[in-house]
Amino acid sequence: MSEYHLDTSLAKETVLRLDPFTLAYVEAMFWTLTDDDGGSCDHLGLHDLSVEGLDSCLDDCRAFQEDNAALLEGADLRQAGHDFWLTRNHHGCGYWDRREGTYPRDPGGQALTDAAHAWGEANTYIGDDNLVYLS
Repeated sequence: MSEYHLDTSLAKETVLRLDPFTLAYVEAMFWTLTDDDGGSCDHLGLHDLSVEGLDSCLDDCRAFQEDNAALLEGADLRQAGHDFWLTRNHHGCGYWDRREGTYPRDPGGQALTDAAHAWGEANTYIGDDNLVYLS
């Protein structure tokens, strides 16, 4: 996973709502977020995620984990959440790109890759209120 660490200091109650898979998914989302000019948004933290954006992340991650529980068995759920964001959004790495043993129930990562691609892309944007939304 990346060396990027999402600032969660101002969103302690929100962090408590996130399982390891979902927290890593949200962290990967912020890690890849850029402004309209392609610049880094590393200054943003979890407190900058809109309620609607948070709900979308919670719903998608819960459903993906439920639908793919057998394939995720024995995997590091933080790595799996990170890879869900990267894979569904075609960031050039993800489930298929991990060392052997990362996903014991899906050694080549192809089944998880196919499952993530079936979700389609989730696009982020910064609203007029300076909060992060997903479309």
